Amino acid sequence: MVAAVIQPILEQDEPIGRIVALSVCRDFQDSGIGKSLVETVEQWIVSQGASAVLVNSGNDRNGAHRFYEHIGYQFKGRSFRKKL
Repeated sequence: MVAAVIQPILEQDEPIGRIVALSVCRDFQDSGIGKSLVETVEQWIVSQGASAVLVNSGNDRNGAHRFYEHIGYQFKGRSFRKKL
C-alpha cells in the first residue's frame, strides 16, 4: 500500500507531493510492487500540479534507503522531530 498527500510550500509556487507511507509484504518485496506503487503515486502527484515528491525514511531503514535511491530518489537533508 502507498499513501500520499499534496502540500503547498512557501519556497515555490507549485505544491509538492509527499509519500507518507509505503509498505509491501515481506514475501513480495523485490518483485517490483513497491516501484509500481511509487510510479502510480508519482503520476497522481503530477496530475495534482505538484513539481516534486518527498519521502522521509528513518535513519535505521537502510533497505528503504537503498530502494528509494535505486528508483531515482536522492538524499536531501535531514528532518527533525520533537515530541510534545
